[in-house]
Amino acid sequence: MELSITKLSKPSPSFDVFQNTVFESLDTEKKECFEICEVYEVNNSCLQHKFDQLQKCWQAEWRDKEDCTNVCYGYLDVSAESEEAVMAACRHGLGCGNIEKSVLGDPHKAVQLSRHADVVQYKYRNNYQRTLLMFKLMKGKVEHLPSKKQKVTNSSIVAQSEPESKFNTLIASTSYSADQSYEMFYLSKLWYIRHYNEDSQLSAKPPQVCPVALVEVRCGVTQSYNTEGFSIQRLLSTYPEAHKPIAQVNLTKDQELLSPHTEICPIFENIERLKDEDKIVVADLVKTPNESMVNLAGGGLNKSIDKLAEKAAEKS
Repeated sequence: MELSITKLSKPSPSFDVFQNTVFESLDTEKKECFEICEVYEVNNSCLQHKFDQLQKCWQAEWRDKEDCTNVCYGYLDVSAESEEAVMAACRHGLGCGNIEKSVLGDPHKAVQLSRHADVVQYKYRNNYQRTLLMFKLMKGKVEHLPSKKQKVTNSSIVAQSEPESKFNTLIASTSYSADQSYEMFYLSKLWYIRHYNEDSQLSAKPPQVCPVALVEVRCGVTQSYNTEGFSIQRLLSTYPEAHKPIAQVNLTKDQELLSPHTEICPIFENIERLKDEDKIVVADLVKTPNESMVNLAGGGLNKSIDKLAEKAAEKS
């Protein structure tokens, strides 16, 4: 299956990784009232493969520029979107023109994502509940441009001149006060991301952008309330083939060397099991809660998992 959507248990190491990543992105000082309600991990092997291939290519091209290929994150508010539109983004990637306005260039020639999980709409709201589609991305070559507020039309705010194509990501260098114009404040907080293929043609869906999670958040709201917009529950009931329940692991007698407090870690579901005729099957979905989680940016295994595997093999 190319796509799976898995609800992460709360609390769990994998849930905490996403929660900490979101908190690190917050632009305001309202962390005490900003809450992560639910996290559904999105795994798309096809999009992940394209992301990895591009990362290898860029790493070979820019050996001395690690920042170009380091992974960071962006957010898109999908609270008012249809389940079909959200599923399309999870299955096929995010297409250019996903946000209709831009202060950096033609909005139809780039994917735009918010750099901050709490600045994802044109209008300011003090109390809210939202569903965010979270993406990991590589910035590539970055250019900082002054934002240009032009005449606002029904479809877009377009900068006067189109920025050079040699840059993959544009970031606004002009800062705006949220009190002066929240719309300009929001637009100046967006990643402007694009990709040109080998033929110098603009990619409709930049491969350096990959969905990783659906995150339900609320701020200043004491309890959950129903919204008329997008619902993760409706999405999973509409597309049951993409829903992957949280896996369970029953420890065997030989696996008692693992901590009794071991938790399921869905992000490890693709780890290859160590199998041999007379060797223990190392649990490939487990990790102790008190150890640091796998680095999402690198995508590699935590060293502690390797140590557990070695101990299991030695005991057998």
